[in-house]
Amino acid sequence: MQSINIYKASLHLRPREQLQHSQTNTLWRVSKGVLRIDRQMADEALHFVRLALPGDILGIERIAGAAQDDIVKAITSASLTPLTVRDDVHLASLFRNATLCNYQRCRETASLRIGTVDERVRRLLLLVANGNDKQRDEVQVTTIPSLVNIASIINAAPETVSRIITGFRESGFLREEMRSRRVTKSFVGQPQINEHWALA
Repeated sequence: MQSINIYKASLHLRPREQLQHSQTNTLWRVSKGVLRIDRQMADEALHFVRLALPGDILGIERIAGAAQDDIVKAITSASLTPLTVRDDVHLASLFRNATLCNYQRCRETASLRIGTVDERVRRLLLLVANGNDKQRDEVQVTTIPSLVNIASIINAAPETVSRIITGFRESGFLREEMRSRRVTKSFVGQPQINEHWALA
């Protein structure tokens, strides 16, 4: 069969950077980091669908003919590796893996919308930590997503999330790894602060 992939090099996304529409025609495997997938509904509002973690495949729905205008955006620094479909057997294997993976992501998404807000924030931070390092007991540093990202994913107010993050720091669940902060420029020219914390 003809190759579906049109990209040869890996793609690296900074936090808040979006996968462009022209790049959604390619099959990608998430090799590092965490992304969020949103869908624009009839009311033109964006609705959170699920997270994408390392090992997940992006773009399989488009190949299946069930493409949606999903918006894929990194919530931490992320790397995507292009996949080339070798033959129909390989494609069938990718479909099976993607189906099982999406089922797990749906369960995780549901868990981020039930329970107390602090429980939901804790679950999300652990998912993000695992997304930056697959071995949970080896996780040393994680970049916390923005408060707006956390709040919209778990369906809570940013002010509430801010208080909970502060409580996690004070309790030791989040431990500051470096005293200094890395400041980068965002796309609108405003300073963007990425804080590095370790999960205790």
